[in-house]
Amino acid sequence: MDLLLLFRSIVLPKIGHFPDASRPHACARTRSILSYDGSPIEYCWKWNEFANDNPEIRFCIEPAGNGLCADGIPGGKLRATDGILAELVQRLPTVDLERYDHFRNSLRLSDWRDDSLHRDVHPGQGQIPRMSLAFEFTRKGTFTKVYFTPPGNPDNVPSFDTFVEAVRPICYHNTAGLDKFTTYLSCDTVGATLRPLVLAIDCVSPQKSRTKFYTETTMTTFTSVINVMTLGGQIPLTQSSTHELWALFRAVLGLDDKFSQDEQLPVQNPFQPSRAHPVDYYNGLLYYVNLTPQGQIPDVKLYLPVIRYGRSDADITRGLQQFMISRRRGQYVDGFQRAIETISQRQKAGNSHRIQTYIACAFDKSGSLSLTSYLNPGVYTSLEIADI
Repeated sequence: MDLLLLFRSIVLPKIGHFPDASRPHACARTRSILSYDGSPIEYCWKWNEFANDNPEIRFCIEPAGNGLCADGIPGGKLRATDGILAELVQRLPTVDLERYDHFRNSLRLSDWRDDSLHRDVHPGQGQIPRMSLAFEFTRKGTFTKVYFTPPGNPDNVPSFDTFVEAVRPICYHNTAGLDKFTTYLSCDTVGATLRPLVLAIDCVSPQKSRTKFYTETTMTTFTSVINVMTLGGQIPLTQSSTHELWALFRAVLGLDDKFSQDEQLPVQNPFQPSRAHPVDYYNGLLYYVNLTPQGQIPDVKLYLPVIRYGRSDADITRGLQQFMISRRRGQYVDGFQRAIETISQRQKAGNSHRIQTYIACAFDKSGSLSLTSYLNPGVYTSLEIADI
């Protein structure tokens, strides 16, 4: 099953109706946290790691269900996610829902499927539970991920304890990676600034499924980045790898030679609450800490919000292209440029839509820098101004 067929036959019927052109913001405010304009879909371009390698294309969605416009009651969204996964498990041999069922119940998301129990809950009254999906299309097949956002009160966002209590029972006797992470949170000054956001899993057999803690911090210095990516020195990182990541920062963010690794990153694109959300989801840096079933040491990935700290889509693309070409990985920079231009055709000049949201950065076992660009197609911003 290829990307377009999967999207058309399984995902599209559950993603929700296109919003009313006369009230785009009314829909967007309660639609999706995947994007700053509320659009319920995000594209991912995982860059080739070698000259003879190929990029991988992914997309992430937050299903809205059958309602014309999500009204803040989460049951329809949660049932839509359930429905997509129920179809996938029948069509894709790689899909296994054992871990999905475990976390949906452990994080109490299953309690919210009945709308009648939560009709008095509105988006301003605390964190609404959500379950987003991501689809990866690789040479080995199509793979699915689920992202769990558990419920929370206005002053009671999910704690790491909430996630750890759900994760520990499935670790069995191998808690080494989890213990290293929790030690870092409690004993490191940078680790203490991390705030939990989302828990994610692969919908594959439990023996292969990864567990990912997504977390954020308002600290944006490069020194703090290295601290988090090594969990305070618990994960080895070579000096050449550090230099490579710093070179990427300078290239895509346009940092000059005098900019210090101990300085907070300058904000180039201020938050616009009028877009869709009252909260700035791109304030600070985002990370995930990845636990594997047999792993003794977690993997850490940085999500750099270029939407805030990059000057413009053009500058980010130019810097990224130069970085890839200089490392003999530039075989697909023209294709990436065309993708950006195709998305931008939906937007009219002057609506200030930013396509590139994050660049995800991680080091593989050889120390090579793995990169993924995250792109917002701007479904709702195109609705505001463009003729569609």
